[in-house]
Amino acid sequence: MLRVVPAGPGPVAIREHELEEPPRVVAFSCTFSQNLPALALGRRLKQRYPDVRLVYGVAVFHDEVGAELIRAAPWIDAVSIGEADDVIAPLFGALAQGRDPTGLQGVLYRDASGAVREGTPPRAV
Repeated sequence: MLRVVPAGPGPVAIREHELEEPPRVVAFSCTFSQNLPALALGRRLKQRYPDVRLVYGVAVFHDEVGAELIRAAPWIDAVSIGEADDVIAPLFGALAQGRDPTGLQGVLYRDASGAVREGTPPRAV
């Protein structure tokens, strides 16, 4: 597992730690300038654990930005492009069980063929 640790004043270091069992789902909650580091870390996780399912969400991924990022970054498995309060549990449950999260409002996901699919349109919570 990758672990971000302080490296003194300034940048952080990323150290690798072995896990007894690889993670099934990893989620990134991104606001403001956190999207690029989260995308980079997710890419490294996917390279190390190809079966891990990566989910991104919160303000940086809302609307068109989330739709473009999932299409541009093939290591992303799902993106919440709206409020996810009422879909987070079914989303994680489906991904952890290896199922597509079909029909969830505001969720875009990558199916087994690599195609990006959409749930129902996001709505205000």
